[in-house]
Amino acid sequence: MKSLKGHPNVVSLLAHTILDMGRTKEAFLVMEFCEKSLVNVLERKGAGYFEEKQVLTIFRDVCNALFAMHYRSPPVAHSRESSTRRDGSWKLCDFKQHFNKS
Repeated sequence: MKSLKGHPNVVSLLAHTILDMGRTKEAFLVMEFCEKSLVNVLERKGAGYFEEKQVLTIFRDVCNALFAMHYRSPPVAHSRESSTRRDGSWKLCDFKQHFNKS
């Protein structure tokens, strides 16, 4: 996630900690707050439609984030969640990275 710090279309990691739970460890992340998810926006639209400009903005922002995440070595895995901010930009969130123990 450090390699994605400051990317305009990837949610920011604000703080983190790892707790030793005995046989396992758990990571806790505090991430940037985004107003709404794409799913929420789609549900509110119902049978409505998006203007072409809005569709292109969402597509551009999500593609920019995907390119940045997939270009990393190792690539950063992501889920399907996208969120919007008050300024109208879209960010990918709900992602994970796989680590090899060595």
